[in-house]
Amino acid sequence: MVGWLAGVLNRMLARATRDLPAERRLWVDAVRAEADQVPAPWPRLAWLAGGFWLVARESGMARKIGYWTGTAGVAAAAAWVIWLSWRTAAPADPEGATDRVRVLVGAVTLAGLPWVARGRGWFGPVADSGAARLARIGGCAAICAMGLSIVRADRQAGFNGAVGTGQLSWPREAAGLAILVAAIAVPLILRARRPRTSPETYVVILTILGMAALFVAPIQAFAVGCAAIVLAATSRRSPVTAATWTTGLIASLPTAAAACVLPFTIGKLFTAVFIVAVVAAAAGDGACAAAARLVIGTGNPDELRAARMLQGALAGAIAGAAGGLVAATLSPILGEMMVAGLVAGLAGGMAGASLAADRRARSIAAEPGGSAP
Repeated sequence: MVGWLAGVLNRMLARATRDLPAERRLWVDAVRAEADQVPAPWPRLAWLAGGFWLVARESGMARKIGYWTGTAGVAAAAAWVIWLSWRTAAPADPEGATDRVRVLVGAVTLAGLPWVARGRGWFGPVADSGAARLARIGGCAAICAMGLSIVRADRQAGFNGAVGTGQLSWPREAAGLAILVAAIAVPLILRARRPRTSPETYVVILTILGMAALFVAPIQAFAVGCAAIVLAATSRRSPVTAATWTTGLIASLPTAAAACVLPFTIGKLFTAVFIVAVVAAAAGDGACAAAARLVIGTGNPDELRAARMLQGALAGAIAGAAGGLVAATLSPILGEMMVAGLVAGLAGGMAGASLAADRRARSIAAEPGGSAP
């Protein structure tokens, strides 16, 4: 086993040379060559491990290693949830088959969306910033946790149908899947056939298909929507900057705490949703102000103001959506928290970003010899 690990490290060192400058590649070759002279098995393994760690620090691979480790953990979690959906439910449980469909839809979405749109880059590869990578791994893990909570809730409820009607309708499931596939395929087809299609057209199409999917298969549509948002927002094509991700994730902590605690302390879901929306709007307002002020530039004043508005609104949306997503992992019933947090955070973000951009412009214009950016 130790010899196998040493061989793996040796091959990883060979592959890591592609990320190193030319002068460092000779050093890696020397480390690999001297490894054969180090006694096996443990001293050789320690030698190769030390060399690999130095290479990882030199080429910035530590972040990549952490990301792929998290990806492997998400894949293992998804496989475990799929196994639970097939093994723990009783054969006669009408919700058991429905749960299997829900879990499979979520797992296929997480694995399939980056592959389907790989040519356009809408859902992958992931952005270079550490905050975006953390958000993608955390968001995908939260979706797996939602699947686990659904399976456990239905298993504990028996035949009462805790997360559903207690009945399996294959026509309904097929219709829901068809709508979800259309929601993904139609924009791709339009993009390929009619590149000049306006963004408003895409918004209308996605809104109509999304509302239909929520009506026919709400949990499946919610899972697919969450996966699409997480993957698209963390891709390299995403307009979200690293600073916006950082401020948005930090500001999501109050919303997450409120969304997780209030439903159980107040006892009234609609009241808790309203309070969480208020908290999300306030947190989003603060996040957007910070994100907007971090946008700098010397270009066109209108373009700079628009960039600050965009990053501020995105920071508010991240703050609300991330906080609500944390609550949705506890119980599928709390999925409303993510919708409320996203809408309220976006609204608060847009308002706060507008104020921050205008205030920044006025402060610079007031400086001696300054002009509004």
